[in-house]
Amino acid sequence: MNIPDFCLYRRLTILLLFAIASSHAASATPLKMESVSVQTAAHMLLTPQTVVATADDGIVVGGGSSASKETWAVKFDAANRLQWQYTRQAPPAERQAVIDGASPSSYHGVAEMADGSFFLCAKKPFNRSGLPASMYLTHLNRDGQLLGELPISSNSIATGRNFFLAGCAAWGGNLAVLAYEMSWPPGPVMGLGRLTYLLLVFEPSGALKWELPVVSFQAGTAPDPDGVVFQETGASLTVSATGNVSTELMRFSASGEISAHRKAAGRQLLVHRHAGTTALKLLGLSIGADGYQHTLTVLDDDLAPVSAVSAGHPAAFLVSSVFEKADRTLLMFGSEVNREGTRQRAGIRQVAASLDAELPLATGFAQFKDPLSIVTATLRRNGEAFAYVTAAEPRDPGVVVNFIK
Repeated sequence: MNIPDFCLYRRLTILLLFAIASSHAASATPLKMESVSVQTAAHMLLTPQTVVATADDGIVVGGGSSASKETWAVKFDAANRLQWQYTRQAPPAERQAVIDGASPSSYHGVAEMADGSFFLCAKKPFNRSGLPASMYLTHLNRDGQLLGELPISSNSIATGRNFFLAGCAAWGGNLAVLAYEMSWPPGPVMGLGRLTYLLLVFEPSGALKWELPVVSFQAGTAPDPDGVVFQETGASLTVSATGNVSTELMRFSASGEISAHRKAAGRQLLVHRHAGTTALKLLGLSIGADGYQHTLTVLDDDLAPVSAVSAGHPAAFLVSSVFEKADRTLLMFGSEVNREGTRQRAGIRQVAASLDAELPLATGFAQFKDPLSIVTATLRRNGEAFAYVTAAEPRDPGVVVNFIK
């Protein structure tokens, strides 16, 4: 298959990590990295927001561009070759909305259906723009060709409340979309309301199957863009959403009910599980007077804590995504930070399950100075490789695919 000139507008770095698991966490095999490059044409800001592993052991990456006002997606196959690209040009009304100050459209999630097609969920510029829909779905076939674009609508959205997109994921052969609204029900002080989450489940055809609003435990504080994690747990879907001050844990049943709902203090992230693990785990990250003190908690089916370990690693690091490897060590993606917690550069940490030691990465592996964070990562379907995405400096436009074994 011939790939046309790849005209993403800033160099995009996609790193594919291969790790051979050791039976002992303390002697985990270091990661080894190599890279290949796909060139692009121009120098514009390109922002990756999501990456997902596919059934054929490839990956799909999606995001947006504030410079070109476009949303985009690319797919790499199992051999890490560029397979297809898709670019959505912003209609004139959307372009004008961004020029007027609204945030640009961007893909914030990808879900693969059983037929090999993909749904990409996105937000449109809204609020100041007057556009009729704030969220939409792009449906692509397995070859990256457009099947259709659908506005995300429901009874809750039809009330006129401003729902923001948090993300989406495949679940039980369907598509789950999570949105949130920050001012309903209204609060007693200055109109500040409780945060309300809205889970919408769509059939593979794109038809809405059911929706469920869930009133948060907290006031209207939005979750971090990199603070929402989906975890398919049997027939259920478990979601963690953090605004850093506190974290909501929600478990949804396939019948459209919420089966568990809890609040946790501080920034907490669900740990992406290896295929060989069954326990649901939550990583809590905190900086106290005595330095870093993080907690790894095992949860039961009701999302209640069963056991926990606490220690100080990773130090000076803000985690965006965390994965449990086959040897139970933790691979973390995010940002190196200074004493004040300010992001310094993107990085990766490999930490023992006890959180009391950091394990070696590849010899010569350099933490990325640009940009400041790794926002999105995924475990490939073979269970032994990881992929993460970050924009890179615009000196050499292109896509750099890096392999770590």
